Amino acid sequence: MSADIVKLENVTKLYYTNSHSVRGVKGIELSAAKGELLLILGPSGSGKTTIITLAAGLLEPTEGRVHLFGKDIRKYSRSELQEARADRIGFVFQTFLLIDSLTISENIKLVQGFSKKDGKAPPEELLRKFSIGHLKDNLPYKLSQGEKQRAAIARAVANNAELILADEPTANLDSEQGYEIIRLLGHYAK
Repeated sequence: MSADIVKLENVTKLYYTNSHSVRGVKGIELSAAKGELLLILGPSGSGKTTIITLAAGLLEPTEGRVHLFGKDIRKYSRSELQEARADRIGFVFQTFLLIDSLTISENIKLVQGFSKKDGKAPPEELLRKFSIGHLKDNLPYKLSQGEKQRAAIARAVANNAELILADEPTANLDSEQGYEIIRLLGHYAK
């Protein structure tokens, strides 16, 4: 069993449209062990989101292998993958994916409800750590882009995730706030 939390081995992903294919990524080699903070840099359209989606087992590679928590994702059943995502992976989506009809606290509680793990921090405590505790009862549409980003990151760490997959986590923040978010994410990379 691998010490890596996630490992991509010679991964290629093709997307098929009508009569031709479009390459999302080709020949990706990547691994991340517990406690590592790994950044994937590249221009828009270079495959960063595809890599994150493959790492989470949300997509299967066209070629190559993806190992998640030491196991090839193709050997997981659908329910095992769902359970791994709920209990062991935190997501920060580029578009936040906060539910507008729920308060920020309720968005976190919803994600926590999918996990069977114990020892989850109360949403209010997480929001305080990300300097938005005063917004716990607000609906997402009332928040700025930066506040939504912080709420999305608080939600990602809410289940004490072993793997946090963040798609442009500092895109909506100024440089000082961005540095603080990277520092906090580093703190959660245990």
